Amino acid sequence: MFDVGIAEQHAVTMSAGMAANGLKPFCHLYSTFAQRGYDQIIHDVALQKLPVVFCLDRAGLAGEDGPTHHGAFDPGFLNTIPGIVVAASLDGSALAALMEEAAGYSGGPFAIRYPKDGSFGKLEKKELPLGKLQKVKNGSAKAVISFGAIGLEVQKALEGSEYAHFDLVYLKPLDEAGLIAILEEYNEVIIVEENSKAGGAGESIVSLAGRIGVDCRIKCKCLPDAFIEHGSRQQLLEVTGLDASSLKEFIDR
Repeated sequence: MFDVGIAEQHAVTMSAGMAANGLKPFCHLYSTFAQRGYDQIIHDVALQKLPVVFCLDRAGLAGEDGPTHHGAFDPGFLNTIPGIVVAASLDGSALAALMEEAAGYSGGPFAIRYPKDGSFGKLEKKELPLGKLQKVKNGSAKAVISFGAIGLEVQKALEGSEYAHFDLVYLKPLDEAGLIAILEEYNEVIIVEENSKAGGAGESIVSLAGRIGVDCRIKCKCLPDAFIEHGSRQQLLEVTGLDASSLKEFIDR
């Protein structure tokens, strides 16, 4: 393990050098500070199709760490990079599965988002094949698609409901076949993500729906277009309307 301090650009380029020499580097960065190494992610890693795994901690709301540390922007700016995999874990079991998937992937960079909150519950063995979404809960009429650990709030919001729940898992590559099946089956699809709207899951799925011309109502819930202040994670979920109670109202509306 190498600790490079607060030098994300160096961490990325060092990882690129390791990968170019046959190693499999796991480059750990705070989600929000991955933007410091954006140039290096593109030119030193992605352009050369190097298999660097980016482990992006503090994805989403980072609680008392405040506006400098909330991981809101990386899905959008990573989604624009050719050849990169962008994934987010629903829980600890999903994180472990994504780490395994990334360890065996040699096609280029692989980014995994996970939150600051470590209460991931009991770990269970599972597989998350590249580019495939997962069904969390059966249901009818409406389907909720969540991206990342905010899916745990969605699970609470859907308790006792007849609505379906899917975990997107991969923002890139997008599971177009799986999403088209959902868009064609359900009357209404709600997309929930704990990041900014631009370049995120909602925009990607709405773009897909427009391209294929489905007759389906789509609603998106994400972080607001604003810098979010300090507070506990629960307080910030409530302020942004991403807590279970607010999500239930949004989904039922």
